[in-house]
Amino acid sequence: MNIRDRIEALLSHLNRGVYEREPAIQLALLTAIAGESIFMLGAPGVAKSLVARRLKLAFKDARAFEYLMSRFSTPDEIFGPVSISKLKNEDKYERIISGYLPAADVVFLDEIWKAGPSIQNALLTVLNEKIYRNGDREERVPIKGIISASNELPSRGEGLEALWDRFLVRILVEGIQEPGHFEDMICMVQEAGSVEPDPSLQISAEEYAECSTLIDMVSVGADILQIIHTIRCYIQWYNEKQEDPSRELYISDRRWRKIIRLLRTSAYLNGRDAVDLMDCFLIQYCIWDEPSQISQTRQFVIDAISQNGYKLDLSLEDIKESIKEVRQEVIQETRTKTTISVEEPELVHLGGGVNAYKIKDFFKFGQEGYIRKEDYDSLPDGRAKSLTLYNSHGEPLNTSSYYAYRASFSCVREDKGKNIGCLNIDGNAYELETKTIERKQTVIKRPHRAIVANWDKVCAEIQGKLKLAQEQIDNYRLRDLYHVRTNLFVSPGFAPYVETRLDQLKKEIGRLEVEVKRLQYSYYNIKPGTVSSIIGHQG
Repeated sequence: MNIRDRIEALLSHLNRGVYEREPAIQLALLTAIAGESIFMLGAPGVAKSLVARRLKLAFKDARAFEYLMSRFSTPDEIFGPVSISKLKNEDKYERIISGYLPAADVVFLDEIWKAGPSIQNALLTVLNEKIYRNGDREERVPIKGIISASNELPSRGEGLEALWDRFLVRILVEGIQEPGHFEDMICMVQEAGSVEPDPSLQISAEEYAECSTLIDMVSVGADILQIIHTIRCYIQWYNEKQEDPSRELYISDRRWRKIIRLLRTSAYLNGRDAVDLMDCFLIQYCIWDEPSQISQTRQFVIDAISQNGYKLDLSLEDIKESIKEVRQEVIQETRTKTTISVEEPELVHLGGGVNAYKIKDFFKFGQEGYIRKEDYDSLPDGRAKSLTLYNSHGEPLNTSSYYAYRASFSCVREDKGKNIGCLNIDGNAYELETKTIERKQTVIKRPHRAIVANWDKVCAEIQGKLKLAQEQIDNYRLRDLYHVRTNLFVSPGFAPYVETRLDQLKKEIGRLEVEVKRLQYSYYNIKPGTVSSIIGHQG
């Protein structure tokens, strides 16, 4: 049985009869094999101690030590009583450590922040170096995992920062959320902690030491380091926004080094010789100081991994260029541009802010006549409308109204076309003064069948390349990325984030497929005609 299958089977055993504590047990085992410690924040009665008891089952012949701290706890209760015989006969101050923390493989310390300074100092040495100073001797402790727990965080300003920093992994443990799990738990006859271990799955002391050596051989690629750099930048940005310095996130260089070892451990236990992007999601458990920061720090990790996610060396530029060339050919073969001169009514700006058209050969009371633009635009065809005409100063010609309508027959001229500025005023036909403008006209025509056949051939080749690119992505996911949803310590729910860039590539392929279909539709559904636009004018 390879290491991954063995750890998977071991976790399955440790999680037997446990409800919604799988992530805590997984992280506790990972942390222990990495040689680090874990802190669980949660209210009393949410099975924090159960995690420690289950972790003990992972190691062969393991000894456990559990203790509930209080303000009155003494070093004797944690590290063992002083040996009276040694003190009396040899004048040595040594403790009897058998059955206490220095002799344990798995340690669970509840309400750890209530420990006094003397206990804290000794714990720091154990956590840092796995060494306990017993009198004048330094004894290497066999501790594989230290799990601490509390329903509160360490108080600021009480010298607990160093001890807090030693717990690499920090998790929030809440009550059972899913109603079905809750019902099963309260109705369970056998206590969850009483499950006997499977000896064939347990890790011996020799295997534990061998794992430590092999973990150090796991490689860390440039993509993983880039994610670390990105997260550090996010943390710096976050700290710059904090008005209260005590709210800033501080991740020491030593802590980053330990985080890398945690990622290496995850890779090794998953049967890999290199850290992958899914392992990086474990960073979210290592960089928060307060529960209010959990959501933000998790997003830092997600964003960093999404930006540096898996990508396939697949270029679509040649395909895009082919589509562009066909589109240009379609335009060239189906559109011809010409310039024509046409006439339109000339707008005149009169006094008083009146915009009007001049009525050709219209005189009243010795003055030329003008019709306001809005009046002309609103004239009906063949049905007279009462309106006011104006002189060149923008003043009404007289107090009486005129009756006018758009003419449909009276102003036909070969050089101007039909109905250009034509109207009937009080029964007489008139024209408006016009100006000559140039229009750029595009004549649309159907392409030759041979040309269409060639376009179809090129489009078919493009569609074939797009299909092949799509298959490459799918095969890459199946062949090279199958492991992202099978990480033993990270929820598969995080897998889509490592595939963000592949998803973007897939969407781009889909967009290009639609673009090719639209291109084919455009040259199969051409309607001959003209499209004009003004490019300039002359008086």
